[in-house]
Amino acid sequence: MKILNSQKAKITIYCTIVLNIICNYIFLYDIYRPHNVDDAWFLAFSYNYFKFGEILDRTFNAGTTEGLLFFRKTGAFFYGYILSKIGWDYGKAQFLSALLMVGSGWLWFLALKKLDFKPN
Repeated sequence: MKILNSQKAKITIYCTIVLNIICNYIFLYDIYRPHNVDDAWFLAFSYNYFKFGEILDRTFNAGTTEGLLFFRKTGAFFYGYILSKIGWDYGKAQFLSALLMVGSGWLWFLALKKLDFKPN
C-alpha cells in the first residue's frame, strides 16, 4: 500500500478519525445516556459538599468507600468552586465537563508533541 506511505494520506486519515470522534460525541451523546443519572448525583453531591461541607449523599442516599470519597471530594471542590462563580446549573456543569475534556485532549496533544511522537 504505497498510497498510505505519503504524509498527506496519513494526515487525511488522522483528521478523519478525529472528526469521526467529535461527530460521534456531539450527535450520539444524549441518545445512549438518556437519563444521565450520574450527572445529577454528582452535581447534587458537589453542591452539598461545597455549600454545606456534607460528605454523605443525602439527596440520592448513595454510599461509597473512603478511597472513592477522596476523589469525589476533589472533583466536587473543583466543580463547586467554578459553579459557585458562574451558577449552579446542569447545562453549565456539562459545559464545564466538555471544557475539561477538550483541555485534557489538548494536554495529551502537547505531551505527545513534546515527546516527538510520530505515527508510523
